[in-house]
This record gives sequence, C-alpha cells and structure tokens, in this order.
Amino acid sequence: MPKPDVSEQRIPEILDAAAQVFSEHGIDGASMAQIAKAAGVSKAMIYYYFDGKEALVTALVENLFDADQAGLEALIASDTPALQRLDRYVVDLVDLLESNAVLYPVFAAFKARSARVGEVQRTMGRYFTRYVDAFASIIQQGIDAGQIRAVEPRVAALTLTAVVEGSILMRHTLGRPLPEVLPPSVSLFLQGLAR
Repeated sequence: MPKPDVSEQRIPEILDAAAQVFSEHGIDGASMAQIAKAAGVSKAMIYYYFDGKEALVTALVENLFDADQAGLEALIASDTPALQRLDRYVVDLVDLLESNAVLYPVFAAFKARSARVGEVQRTMGRYFTRYVDAFASIIQQGIDAGQIRAVEPRVAALTLTAVVEGSILMRHTLGRPLPEVLPPSVSLFLQGLAR
C-alpha cells in the first residue's frame, strides 16, 4: 500500500514554525535547525520544500499577500459604492494582519530586504502593482458612478497604497494597535476623494 502524501500538511507546519522562529530571532538570527526543531521535522525535510531561509520568508509573505488578494478581487467585482469597498478593504486588511501578527517583524524585515535583494524587490513590486491596479480599478468605477471626484485613478491608487503601507509602518514604530492607525488614516484619505 502506498504511503499517503503528507506534503500538503507539512508545508503549512513548516511555515508556521518558520514564522515563530523568525519572529523570535529575526531572519538573520534564525537557523534552519531551529525551524526544523520547531516544525518537528528534519532540516532535510525543510530543504525538500524550500531552498533556504529566503524561500521560507518569501513563502510566508506571499501567503499573506495571496490571502489579501482574494478579498480585493471580490471588492473589484462588487456593485457596492467604491468608497465603501475601499473602506471594507481596510477593515478586512486589519483583521488579516492582526490574525497574523506574528508575521509583523518578518514582514518588516522582508520589506527592508527589498532595498538590497533583487528577488525580494521583484516580489514586493509584483504585489504592490496588484494593489495599485485593484485600487485604480475601484477608484475609476467610483469616478464613473459619480461617487468620487475627478482624479487620476492610478495616482490616487498609489497614494492609497502609500497610506496603507505608511500606516502599517507607523504601527510598528509607534507601537500602537493597527486598528487605531490604519482605518483612520485611510478614512481621511477617502474623504478627500468623495464627491
């Protein structure tokens, strides 16, 4: 009888362990041995699925981005007023980030790496482009429906992305809860778009 394929189970276990170890020790301070021990697997098992620490970090970040993207795509297709959809996005993002709070230090370190590591920069660029495209689409829909004043949708989308990212950074640097920083910042920006 063939052995069952446990890869679908192992990958999330390894990523959960990596998130904990990276959060405690930082990306550079963490070792594959620590991650293997936390996951209850051998280092060889981790290397079977991931090339190394950078691949683990990238997978963690991509999982978080991908979880966010599904909701954003649903908002693009919604017929709810555009500003309400953008506000809803922020509420959902806060929930997603707060439920993955262990990744805050990992995500911050990953973003910092984007200034030095080409592959990380490409990963971040790919996801930020998706956000800007989605926000621009929703903003254009709002303009077309007369809900948002005449603005350049892509510039407004870039600004919204910067407000979101800046608010997340402020959460880190000020040590304030994300719900106290992100929604009010975006709300103020959205008020400026309203017709």
